[in-house]
Amino acid sequence: MTAASALLVSASVWWGTAAAQLGAEETPTPAPERRMTIDTVTPGIGGFLAFFALALAAWLLFRSMTKHVRRVDHNARMQDAAAQDAAGAGAGAAEPDATPDDLGAGDRGRGRHGPAGGSGPAAP
Repeated sequence: MTAASALLVSASVWWGTAAAQLGAEETPTPAPERRMTIDTVTPGIGGFLAFFALALAAWLLFRSMTKHVRRVDHNARMQDAAAQDAAGAGAGAAEPDATPDDLGAGDRGRGRHGPAGGSGPAAP
């Protein structure tokens, strides 16, 4: 036997042994159950995207709600001022000495807590 043929025989034996070992390592039926732990189970990118979309939707809803609440508050203040003007017009005919501040017309245009922004009543 020559060196080349001996090398060829040893290579084919090795190859056959490697192929037999690969074939022998088949996955058992049924597949082994994987253990789920805090380290192996993570939300991943899908969980992040879902949470981000939820947070974005909540932020947009809160912003819209704030705008609508401010609009309702503003409309209520305007209706109160119109009611005071209407009541003041009727009282103004009965009291000729009444000034616009006495009738409440002077409070329009001031801040919510008077001209200085304090929490006390607005000064006349």
